[in-house]
Amino acid sequence: MHLVLSGRKDPLLPLALLRVRRELIELRAEDLRFTPQEAATFLNQVMGLDLSREDLASLEQLTEGWIAGLQLAALSMQSVDDIPAFVRSFGGEHRYVFDYLAHEVLNHLESSERSFLVQTSILDRMSAAVCDAVTGRQDSQEILQELEHANLFLVPLDHQRHWFRYHHLFGDFLKAQLEQEQEPERINRLHQRASRWFEAQGFLFEAVEHALQAQDFDLAAELIDRVAMQAFRHSELITLLAWLQDLPIAYFSQHARLNMVAAWANLATGHSEVVDGYLQNVERLISAKADGSEQSKALPAEVRGILGEITCIRSSLAFNRFELKTVPLLASQAREYLDGQSEGGLFNNREDLLSVVFFNLGLAHEFGGEVLEASDAFRQTIRLSEENIHLLPMATSHLAQLQVIRGQLRQAEKTYRQALRKSEELGRISPMAGMAHTGLGSLLVEWNQLESAARLLERGVDLGRRWSQWEILMTGYFGLVRIAMAQGRVESAFELLQTLEELAGKLEMPIVEGPIQAVRTLWQARSGDLEPARRWVQACGIDAQAGIPYLQEPDALILARVWIALQNDAEAMALIDRLLESTQAGERWGRVVELRIYQALVWKARDDVEAALGALESAFQLAEPEGYIRLFLDEGQPMLGLLDRAAQRNIAPGYVSRLLESFAKSGAPAQSISAPARQPSSGSIRQSAYSQDPLSDRELEVLRLVARGMTNQEIADELFISLNTVKSHVKNIYARLQVRNRAEAISVAKEMEIL
Repeated sequence: MHLVLSGRKDPLLPLALLRVRRELIELRAEDLRFTPQEAATFLNQVMGLDLSREDLASLEQLTEGWIAGLQLAALSMQSVDDIPAFVRSFGGEHRYVFDYLAHEVLNHLESSERSFLVQTSILDRMSAAVCDAVTGRQDSQEILQELEHANLFLVPLDHQRHWFRYHHLFGDFLKAQLEQEQEPERINRLHQRASRWFEAQGFLFEAVEHALQAQDFDLAAELIDRVAMQAFRHSELITLLAWLQDLPIAYFSQHARLNMVAAWANLATGHSEVVDGYLQNVERLISAKADGSEQSKALPAEVRGILGEITCIRSSLAFNRFELKTVPLLASQAREYLDGQSEGGLFNNREDLLSVVFFNLGLAHEFGGEVLEASDAFRQTIRLSEENIHLLPMATSHLAQLQVIRGQLRQAEKTYRQALRKSEELGRISPMAGMAHTGLGSLLVEWNQLESAARLLERGVDLGRRWSQWEILMTGYFGLVRIAMAQGRVESAFELLQTLEELAGKLEMPIVEGPIQAVRTLWQARSGDLEPARRWVQACGIDAQAGIPYLQEPDALILARVWIALQNDAEAMALIDRLLESTQAGERWGRVVELRIYQALVWKARDDVEAALGALESAFQLAEPEGYIRLFLDEGQPMLGLLDRAAQRNIAPGYVSRLLESFAKSGAPAQSISAPARQPSSGSIRQSAYSQDPLSDRELEVLRLVARGMTNQEIADELFISLNTVKSHVKNIYARLQVRNRAEAISVAKEMEIL
């Protein structure tokens, strides 16, 4: 016989003994709640709501899989037009949820339990001790045990069951009940008690939250001051900024240190436009200006330290505005203020401030094209910031980035890995460490280690989003775009660029807009979509006849490649020659490799094979020791033909063999080079295969639309066929032409005179 018991509370049976004897099967709330997939099936298939993935995830998180909660939400949405807005506002205070919980749960409780639930609803997590402090009771442990046994939406947060929280919807419901029953002053007193208890236990983050909710701003300001450094070390700057914004503005006219904290937090999270206002408040409160005057340098050491901190931040602001000549002046001024005193400023010590000063100097040198000077400054920063979880990975990553520009890929890998290792050793991963992830990921893309690269890039992007770090996000997305193109996922590549563009607009990162357009144009040109390239050439603002500033070199490299795609050999070669002159003089050998490759492509287009192979051999001399791969592979069929010729001439045989093998593994038809003189070229192999299995009329039609730059969906709409049919045709085209992506398909089709 099997006895089945169902109920909200545990039955009065020896459950522990039955468990030991294996005579008991229990199905509890965690067993009954819906998984995300089950919730999606219920909401979309059973209730017919057709919710987006984002809305489904939000509802599942809000309800925590509670089936009744999902059903109440679904019933509420039957007559709602704006579903996303409803999902954002859905909670325990919604009338259906409120009525259900009031009728089914709260009304069946004794008054003491009911009062306990309502009063403790202000707590995001609770223990018996904090519940006693908030409610003034002494029996919270017994009540928590009763509530858990009664399965009243109480979620344990540890195995010892010392800490609990309420189910999200139930907690919202209880808070709504509290606001209905109690005056604001009474609710504020509950929060004050909670704040004092958390403060006494050393839980300062929670103490701040409750002090702000209690509107005890004196206490909140004092606690924020105490916890600010911890917030920086634990990468909790978004939380810190939210606290600062909740304080009345009057507090910033009274507390100099609070202004300094706000200045640093806004600077680190990309809100540069408000920083100087806080610094001016500090100057007013200490009755001194950080103007570099002799009078200010003669002030007491304590005041000079504060002026040094202000100047240090202003040097960062100057770089953010790309006032590169101002940065060294302010850096020098900050060092003078900090010289001869040991304490530092209001918020940071002298060593930390000097590390920021050297970092800003490094940035100014880097973006001014002074690569060696920048590297020295970043090394100084690394020396001074051994324990700084934010600055250390940034300085180390910038040093590695310069090593990449200088063509020192293997040294750059060591430097990036040093940054990641040190970040792990410091205990907490800063969002700034995202630069090491995206930098190393981009380097692995060049080495064609695409899976490992993708993991690093995605992790870096996730970290960069947290503090809206444009440099991290841009590097990460560009690396992911390059991977997508390498794998023939052209549409995914352009979708990634669109996502970055939307993110840049949302996060107010206008500095990213120009590079996005340049990279988009590059890949459009490589894919055979030349009209956008012609427009970009006119709008890019690069004067190819004048000297190319260091900051414009990345876009100028793209312009050279676009000229090649547009078959404007004269413009391309003139720009390449000009860039070669400056990059070789600056020892930026990584860019020289790329330029030599472009040079080879131009000579190939002019049918000067000897000159093309000469340029390619120059590229090999720099590229082979450092293991460059994708710079060659990204050029597709034209480069494959040149590598075939290089193999036949026995030029860099080992390296060329590896490149041809990489082409073969990536789906391109690279053949063995063991007897190159007797083997037919890859083009003749492809032509022979195609003559045996040519494209159908429909596939030719699809290919022509691909060459016009149309997406698969646009082709489907144009030809009145399904998207899957288009994908099938494209797949067949790739197979028959022996290519791996759209760019190669267009290039090969033109060479074979199919287009």
